[in-house]
Amino acid sequence: MKKTAKKALQDIAYIKKIMSDSERMVADKGTHYILWGILVALGQGLNYLFVELDERDIILNSFPYIIATWAVLFTAGGIFSALHERGRSRTKGSTTFAERIVGSVWLGSCIAMIIVIFLSLSTKALDPFLIDPIIALLMGVSYFICSRLYVSRWMMFLSFGWWFGSIPMFLRPCKETFLVFGLMIVVLFLVPGIAFYLKHRDR
Repeated sequence: MKKTAKKALQDIAYIKKIMSDSERMVADKGTHYILWGILVALGQGLNYLFVELDERDIILNSFPYIIATWAVLFTAGGIFSALHERGRSRTKGSTTFAERIVGSVWLGSCIAMIIVIFLSLSTKALDPFLIDPIIALLMGVSYFICSRLYVSRWMMFLSFGWWFGSIPMFLRPCKETFLVFGLMIVVLFLVPGIAFYLKHRDR
């Protein structure tokens, strides 16, 4: 009985530590949400603009412009994120278990998103207007997993927002999909990132 009670107390302490680590890392992740929210919303707006110019024969082919746009945005975001994490590590020391888990979730999602975006555009194996709803599904999965670590019910609700938001984009793929996804990024990613940062920045 004593061993069982001791084990239970150890498990509770471990769970509390993960929750505490999660609370401390939310502010840092809020910075990433803000950065990537701005970059992706900008990219979606440029996507729509390039397709519109292509349809009006102002430019010959929108694909090279779109690929170049995302290459620049992903590179800029990746460099800033790496520098930010490096500076944070120097200030706060080693990363926590919760941080490593969340970082792995988003890294895995980003790799999948990059593959979907660049291979779909370069090979034309997939309707480019279907890229955004696929990305939305991946975003929903990432949010749902992170909601468990953050112990955040409203973050879990955001994951359902991503999943439900992907449905109309799948049903009617068109250039307006870029605008819809851009709006979803602002509402479901950028705004929550700002809220995370403001709520937890002093922790």
